[in-house]
Amino acid sequence: MTFHVNPKGRDWSSLVNWDHLGKLYAGITIAWTIILSAGSIWLLINRNVSFLRMRNIPLAVAAVAFLHVYLIKILLAYTSNGHFPCSAEFWIMSVYLPFGIALFQANIAQLENVSN
Repeated sequence: MTFHVNPKGRDWSSLVNWDHLGKLYAGITIAWTIILSAGSIWLLINRNVSFLRMRNIPLAVAAVAFLHVYLIKILLAYTSNGHFPCSAEFWIMSVYLPFGIALFQANIAQLENVSN
């Protein structure tokens, strides 16, 4: 099996980079989204289980969702072939990443407060 990657990389052409590397990134994105969605749904359905009751599950799911949006942008940057506007990339990076980290830290702080 040969693995073909566009030798020009991001060549800013009008075509999407849909070579083997682009397909791999898209596959990882789809698989991770399915796994993450299944886990989030399980957590939301079973949030009354004793070991999950002390956690703020909606806050944790929101934190992971914000970080997941950022991950999708990073993984699909190659396939978009440079046509994703820099301003949109800047706002995703400067809003979604810190907000997701802040929500995650808030969830940990809330769990620490409840456990004490």
